Amino acid sequence: MTMKYEAKIIGINPIWITILLMGAFLIICASGGDNVDWGYLGFEVIFPFYLSIAIAEWCQTRTDMMFDIVSLYGKSVFIWIIKRFLLLFGTISIFLCL
Repeated sequence: MTMKYEAKIIGINPIWITILLMGAFLIICASGGDNVDWGYLGFEVIFPFYLSIAIAEWCQTRTDMMFDIVSLYGKSVFIWIIKRFLLLFGTISIFLCL
């Protein structure tokens, strides 16, 4: 039940931005030539960098307006942070595994 609310809080933006990044990367790979190993560049540099930026941006907890309420009434803030992280990490990783 809480994952449903976390998905609403995160929104659709990570999905659209990930699709656009993957599309741009595929276009660059198709027209980039053979001088660069695109597999290493994409999956060891670009996508991990994007994933770290996305998690830092969309998993903000202290700036969340509900932080005071969750920290007061929730059993564990750590579980809340882990759920939000896993939801975002899983969503973006699904696109990277395709």
